[in-house]
Amino acid sequence: MRPNVSIIIPTYNAEAFLVQCLDSVVQQTHKAIEIVIINDASTDNSLDIIKSYQVQDPRITLIDFKENKGNGYGRNFGIKQAQGEYILFLDSDDWLEPDAVEQVYHKAFESQSQVVVFGYTQHMTAIKNKRKNKDIFLPTVKDGGTDFFFYFMMHRKGMYSMPWIYLISKQLLMDHTIEFSVGIYFEDIIFVTKTLHHIQTIGVYSEKPLYHYRIRKNSITQSLSKKKIDDNFTAHVIFKDYLEEVGVFKTYEREYLIRFLVYCVFLSFWDYYRMGKAHRDAELDAYMTAIRQSKLLSVKNLYAIKTAYKGLEKHEKRTKRTYKTASFILHQIKYNLIMFKGFMKIIRYITLRHEKKQT
Repeated sequence: MRPNVSIIIPTYNAEAFLVQCLDSVVQQTHKAIEIVIINDASTDNSLDIIKSYQVQDPRITLIDFKENKGNGYGRNFGIKQAQGEYILFLDSDDWLEPDAVEQVYHKAFESQSQVVVFGYTQHMTAIKNKRKNKDIFLPTVKDGGTDFFFYFMMHRKGMYSMPWIYLISKQLLMDHTIEFSVGIYFEDIIFVTKTLHHIQTIGVYSEKPLYHYRIRKNSITQSLSKKKIDDNFTAHVIFKDYLEEVGVFKTYEREYLIRFLVYCVFLSFWDYYRMGKAHRDAELDAYMTAIRQSKLLSVKNLYAIKTAYKGLEKHEKRTKRTYKTASFILHQIKYNLIMFKGFMKIIRYITLRHEKKQT
């Protein structure tokens, strides 16, 4: 019997979390599933764990790469191998609610939706009980609505770029040759953009979060890099090129500008200053200086971000916080750079000190 849903799990050195991930999949209340696991040349015990589960559950298909290919390549390969009517993505350090597949497949079948968006719980380590260790994010776009792409452009109402918050028709992906970018970080932006552009309405499951997203804490030097900054800009250039190619860039030009400033320029500068001088080079310094002095941080553009966050609804706390922070920081970078550099030194000192205590 053909499975209703194929769950694609790219895996690389995830032995510490893989058991929880796979348990959540094999124990799904909806049984007509296929589990496609891509072992991306793991050097830890991940492959042995996968094989032990495969012996117990014939629904598991193992794809074992001998050389590391990256998330984008692995997911693309998994999509091509998948037999399910729908595709669901799961990262190997995350896990699903027991009825996740049942709920989203029922929503897709009931509404005849090619894509269903659902919510997630974000988990992170609490710091001395002063910080919540989880937050819940639920989609608030209208079920069966047609304005979801506008909210996706603005990163609003639960319409984000993470592929694992969507159940997607495999036929949709095949018909339009929708694939992940390969060899770069932020490979999912163009994948989700193309997917959402090719549908007219969207199914929405908002009763409860179904996905558990784990934030793994790494040191500053490991989590930040020149390649990540460069790939962020590359991904957003590809994003813009696609919008122009399909003839909708003019329609969403303002939304793209705000998204670009907030999720590309702001986050790139933020990472750049957290890296510290030891991890930069002259080329990266010149790159950031050129951006700061360009028209990107014009008065008009900075004002656009401010008007965007003032127009958000009360329940959009996460997006409002991001926009507001971006507006403030980009203004400081443009007009009070020396003060901002001093602020980032303090942030870096506090962060490194905390990491040292944790080791």
